[in-house]
Amino acid sequence: MAPQPETVAVLGLGSMGHGMASSALRAGIPTIVWNRRADPTRDLTDLGAYVAETTSETVAHLSQARGSQFWGRRSSDPASHSRAELRGR
Repeated sequence: MAPQPETVAVLGLGSMGHGMASSALRAGIPTIVWNRRADPTRDLTDLGAYVAETTSETVAHLSQARGSQFWGRRSSDPASHSRAELRGR
């Protein structure tokens, strides 16, 4: 039996994030998504994504963080506190 792929998380579902989440789900990779607005999550839910309500909830569902990339940092970035949570994983 093939091992279950590790869960991935995508914070922010702009063009790039939505595409990455869609690809992961189509490949059978368990995927958690978070976005400020609910609209971009609807079709991903149909593909099997778990939609987190907060960035903290997203991080809490990961067994470990192996790598992450954050683009477009702003002082009002809601993912900024999640970066600190990921550092210890």
